[in-house]
Formats: sequence, C-alpha cells, structure tokens
Amino acid sequence: MASRSFRRGILIAAALAVAALVLPPFINISRYKGTIAASMSSALGRPVTVGSVSLRLLPRPGFHMENVVVGDDLAYSSEPLLHSDEVTAYIGVSSLWRGKLDIARLSLRYPSLNLVERIDGGWNLESLLWRAAQTQAAPTGAGISESRSRFPYIDATHGRVNFKYGQEKSVFSFTEADFTLYSPAENQWHMRMEARPVRTDMPVTDTGIVKSEVDIQRAPQLRDAPIKATMTWERVQLGNLTRLIEGEDRGWRGTLDASIQLSGTPGALKFATAAQIRDFRHFDILSGDAVNLSATCSGEADVMANLLQQTECHMPLGGGVLSVKGTLSGLHFTHYDLALKAENLPAGALLNLARHAKRNLPPDLGAEGRLDASFQARRGTDAPPDLVGEMTLQDLALRSSVLGKDLKAGRVVAAIDTTEPEPARVHGRHNAAPPEPVRALVIQSFDLPLGEPAPASVQGTIDDQRFSLRLKGEASLDRLQQFARAIGVDAPKIALAGPAALDIAISGGWGDFISPEVTGSAQLKNVRAEVPGLLAPMEIASARVDFDRHRLALRNASASVGKVTLTGNAELPRSCVADSPCESSFDLATDEMNPERWNEVLNPHIKKRPWYRLFGAAESEHNVIADLHAIGHLSARHLTLGPAAATGFETDFAIANGLMELKSYRASLLGGSISGAGKIDFTASEPKYESTGSASGISAEKLTPLLKSSLGTGSLSLNYKLTFSGLDARRLIASAKAETDFSWSGGTLRLSPDGKTPLRVISGQGRAALDEQGWKISDCKWTTPGGIYQLSGTISRNFALALEFTQESGQVWKLAGTLAKPLAGEPPQPSQARKR
Repeated sequence: MASRSFRRGILIAAALAVAALVLPPFINISRYKGTIAASMSSALGRPVTVGSVSLRLLPRPGFHMENVVVGDDLAYSSEPLLHSDEVTAYIGVSSLWRGKLDIARLSLRYPSLNLVERIDGGWNLESLLWRAAQTQAAPTGAGISESRSRFPYIDATHGRVNFKYGQEKSVFSFTEADFTLYSPAENQWHMRMEARPVRTDMPVTDTGIVKSEVDIQRAPQLRDAPIKATMTWERVQLGNLTRLIEGEDRGWRGTLDASIQLSGTPGALKFATAAQIRDFRHFDILSGDAVNLSATCSGEADVMANLLQQTECHMPLGGGVLSVKGTLSGLHFTHYDLALKAENLPAGALLNLARHAKRNLPPDLGAEGRLDASFQARRGTDAPPDLVGEMTLQDLALRSSVLGKDLKAGRVVAAIDTTEPEPARVHGRHNAAPPEPVRALVIQSFDLPLGEPAPASVQGTIDDQRFSLRLKGEASLDRLQQFARAIGVDAPKIALAGPAALDIAISGGWGDFISPEVTGSAQLKNVRAEVPGLLAPMEIASARVDFDRHRLALRNASASVGKVTLTGNAELPRSCVADSPCESSFDLATDEMNPERWNEVLNPHIKKRPWYRLFGAAESEHNVIADLHAIGHLSARHLTLGPAAATGFETDFAIANGLMELKSYRASLLGGSISGAGKIDFTASEPKYESTGSASGISAEKLTPLLKSSLGTGSLSLNYKLTFSGLDARRLIASAKAETDFSWSGGTLRLSPDGKTPLRVISGQGRAALDEQGWKISDCKWTTPGGIYQLSGTISRNFALALEFTQESGQVWKLAGTLAKPLAGEPPQPSQARKR
C-alpha cells in the first residue's frame, strides 16, 4: 500500500513538472501586462512600462518581464530612472493558497539606474526610497500566517549606475554592480551593493571595488529615520584613481583602501572614516623604503542641510601629526571654518615623503628638525575665502653624501600673506566684480651657509599653483652645486670651484613634476672649472653668468685653459641630452691662436687618462667637448702655424662631433693678406688641418725665415689648397702637402740661369705642388727685361735643387745645389741651342 502511494506521488510530481515545462508557452498572460505595469507604477510612484510578460513555473512560479522601464520625476529628469533588460518576479507559493498574489522575489538582470541631483542638492532617489520605507509591508522573512504582503527580496546583477548633475551628465558611473534590498525585520530595510567605479569617456582599470551595507528603519520623516551603514573602497591603484577623478594619470603609485562607518539619522549622522595608502611613491621612483600613509576622520553630518560639523581628521607622520578640525556647510561645502595644524612633524619624515614624490633627490638624503604649523581657513556667504596662520621649521639640517658635510639652515618661518589685486578695467571703467585677493605662504628671509664666510639669504612664496624661492648672496660654487643636486635641481656636469655673487630664483609648478626653473645671474671671480674633454682646467678670471632654465650666458668673460687665453661671450646649454646635440654659441678673442697649444687642451689622444674627476665613475669619462655643437666668431691678434705667423686673424667657426670648421677666415701675413676656409679634425690621434684660400701682396723678402734662405724680392699672390697634421711644429711641416697657382710681380728672383746673378722679374706665374719628396714646379713662366724663361723641376724638402731654365731661343740651363747655395751646370753650346 505504501509502495502504491509512493508511486502515485512520483507520478503526480512528474505530471506537474511536465505541465510546468509544457503549459507556460500556451498560457497567454500578455493581457495582464497593463495591470502589472499599473501595479508597479502605483507601488513606486513612477510611470512603468513593460515590453513583454511571460509565465514561469520552474524553478519557482512567477512572471518573466523584458524591457522594463521606470520613468523619473520630471522635476529631476526626462530620462528613465531605471531600465532593465530582464526582470523576474517570483510569486510566493504560500500566498496562492490564500488567494492572494504575493511577489516574494524580484530579480533584475543588466539594469541601468540613473541618479540625478538637482541644483538644490536633492536626489531623485530620495522620494522613491522613502516611499518604499513607508510601505506597510511585512518583513521579507515573515511567516505564512502574516496577512500583509511581504516586502520582496530584490536583487540586481550586472548593473550600471549613472550620475547626472542638473542637466549635465557625469563621466563617472558604476559598472558590474550587484544590488540587494530586503526587509530583515519589522520596519527595517537592509541594502547591500558591490560595484566598480569607471569613467564613460575613457578606459580606466584597477579602480578597486566599492562595497556598502545599509540598514534603515521606519520613521515619520526621512531626516529622522535611523541609519547604520558601512562603505569600503578596496584595492584602488593611485595612478588610476587620479585618472578616474581627473581624467589623467598624475604619476602616483600605491594602493588605497578606505572605509566609512555611519550611524544616526540623516539629520544627525555620525561618521568615522579611515584610509590607508601602501607603498606611496611617484612612478619613476623605485628605490628607498616603502612609505605607508594612514588617516582617520570623524564628525557629524546633517545630510538634509549639507552640513559637516565637529569634524576632526588626523594623519600621523613619523611621531608627529597633521590634523584638520572644523565645520563645512552649503551645497558642495562652499562655506567652511577649518583649523589646520601640524604638530612636531619630523623633517626626516617629510623628506622621506618628498623623496618618494620627487625624482632626482639623492637616495641617502636625510634631514633633522621639526615642523609646527597652525592655519585657519574660513569662507562665509558672499565672502572670499580667508586663510591666516604660520609655519615654523626648527633646527633644519640636511645630510647626504652629495653634500659632504651637513647643510644647516637653522630656523625657517613662513606666514600667510594676502595680496590685493588691481581691479580689472573694462572700457576705462572698473569692473564691478573685482578679482579675489591672492593668498600665499611667504617664507621669511633666512640664512643658508654655502661655503663662504657670509651666508646667502633665501626667501620665497608658496601658493596652490606654484612656488618661488630667491637665493641671494655669496656662495662657493662647489657648495652651490652640492646644494642644487641635493634638492633635485639640474646642475652642469662640470666640477666648479671658487666664489660667486648670486642673485637667482628657483620656481616651478606643483603639477606634472616638471623640473624647477632656475633664472638669475652670478658674478664669477677666480673660478676653476673642470670640463670633461678639456685636457687642462679652465681658469675663469672674471665673468658674469646670466641663465634661465635651459641656457647659460657668459658675459665679458676672461678665461684661460693651459696656455690658451680667451675673452668674450658665450651661450651654452645648462645640460645636454644624450640623443641631441649641445647647441652653443661663442664670440671669442685671444692674443695668440697657436694650433699646437690648442691641441694640447682639446685633443683627447694626448693623455690616455683624463685628469678630471666628477661625481661618479660613470660620469668621469663623459667628454663634454666631444658632444659640443657650436657656432661662433673667433679673433686672434696673432696666428702661429709652425714657423709662419699672421696677425689680425678672424673667422666664423662651427664645431660638431670633434670637427672644427673655419668659415671665411682672414688675416695679415708676410706683408700681405690671406683669406679662405678650413677644417680641423681633433678626433684623430693627431689633429688634421685642411685649408683652401688665396693670398695677395705677400712680400718675397719675408719668406726668408720660412725657407731659411732668400728667394728674392717682389710681391707674390697665390691660390692654394693645403693639408697637414701633427702635434708640434716639426710634425706639421713634415706632413704638409699643398697645391698652388701663383703669380709674381716686380723685384728679382734669386734663382737664375747662372746661379749667381738674380734674375730681374717683370712678372711671373706658375704652379707648384708639395708632396712627401718636396716641391714640384710646373707651367712656370718668368718675364724679364732680357726675355722670357720657362722654369721647371723640383725642390726637395731639404731644399735641394733640380731645376731647368729654358729661354725662348731654346737654350737650357740646369740649376742644382741648394736653395741657399744654388749651383749652375755647364753653359749651353750654341750648336746645341741651334739643334734645339
């Protein structure tokens, strides 16, 4: 019997299951769509439309609705409050036995919720939530005997929450939102949400997860409804947080976790918040100890009145504490009265924070001292913000291997100062709305010892946009460079020593972490500069240096490098990027330009090991001259080329990649003048010189010291191409090669057919070429009172002669010996002359 009953139960259950699967498609409940929409509209107080409705029996009986739209109050927005692709309303089975339709669960998939804030601060969801809270429904878990309808268990998955302020849509929204609402007990509702914040105008990842748990109880008015809530924001990457809020990655790195606890009523809501940032740093700073920051806040909020009062925030830092206390009120808290304090903050903790926020600070930079500050910030109705207070930094001292010995600044005081701006004028009249006063933290003048008997003075201003410091007084350049590197300011990679009178400004903005701008001037006297690439230190007797962020300008400089002395002006880059040239310009003068002496200070092959040492092994071998790209003008009272000497030398020049190009040079030489262009290559083991040009008015008599013997008298002009190389005069002469076309006018030629009597010259012209063996004379024609002579042959490098004079009649005279003692051969015979 029992077996038969069991089989009957199974058959009934199977029949019901088949009916649940087969019958719903044949049951038309579309005619109830309007009734369902009207019922939902009545419950929500908002217009509701339903796209389609179908019956569902498994796993629980209910209705499946698609394309459900809940309209909004037109006072807030004309767009829907809620849109959901799918909504399933599950019916409480027990309610069917009582002949009453009771929705036990309402499930939404892919809903989109639009939250709108009016300009008066009201939100479109407030009245809807309050209406739901006022509904006389039984708790969600009430028993079957309960006569009232139970409040349904509402859940939403894969949702989206959008925000709108007035008529402007916000770029912020929540995605992947899961939401739950139910009534756990009489007159009580519990809400839970988990979502991920995003921007709609750009992709943002790693923004963490926002979670909230809210309990609300029934009350006659919403402002009196007891509320208890917990909200957390977990695992937020700081770079993506700034990208989320500002639309740009500000370069911060670290992980944020934050939470807030709320209890009370909307009219008197106590709150307590906590936030922690782990491994705080800027993106390009990877070294050093991890910096972890934490802060807490507590107070009381009146949500309806937009008021925060009894607010206290604390942030401990290295044994000291930062605190903010006061009141904020008004829409978006436009009115406030806040006290900001820093108590006994160690300078070392602040510097450790700065070292993780600003690059180029030495990793071992430390500080001693303590900071105390007190500020009051106020803003009332129809009044500009007001900020007063001061900050004191006691016993400040910096230490680092970059600094050598500690740098002690002592006591630094800064106070808020207000500058009243000039009223703007419109068409000659004062503008009715004058600009607000500008408030800045003014750093009072304090002493900064920089290696000279008298300390320099520092003063400056800091506001919410920029900072500016002015450094004025005496400083030792080596100590000044140490200080610059210690505070992260670019300094030339050149070792400097000597005194300077400074008047400089260091300024910059807080955004984008751009290196500070340094402008001003310095007067140098008896300064030593060790420039990589120069094989001797540069001694600067005097100079004025004007500089901005990018370039240095030397004015009226007088300097020497080894045996080379220079005066003039120069503009140089403050620093050089590896992939781009150092563009410089010069206007220089020297008493003597001697390639042999210049080579001694410029040629990197003279000494295998540089004498200079900078600030690390990697930098010590860097050759500034090799990277130098420059143009300029050079003048010299004297130019020495081996045994030759010129005066009044001038040229425009360009230097790039170790090559010096001389453009349009000119000088006075041997009673005449020369002009041309040339190149000097300092990259080889010995410098190489090339030159092409012309000479005119050269005195033949003045060639005697060069040739160690006289050629005669008269005036010589020529076009030439000349190359030579070497480290000294001997090598320069031995390596010289030349090609010339010359002309001679007047005077006498000491070389003559008989080797004794100088040949009187009316004019002469010819070609001469110099190679390893010596000079080769060709196409040479001499016009004399006695006729025309052709001259050809060679003159060796030791001045041995092998020449032939040929007269128009065909007679030939051979000339041997040396330039100092020419020897004529046998005189030609008439018969030989006739045969010729």
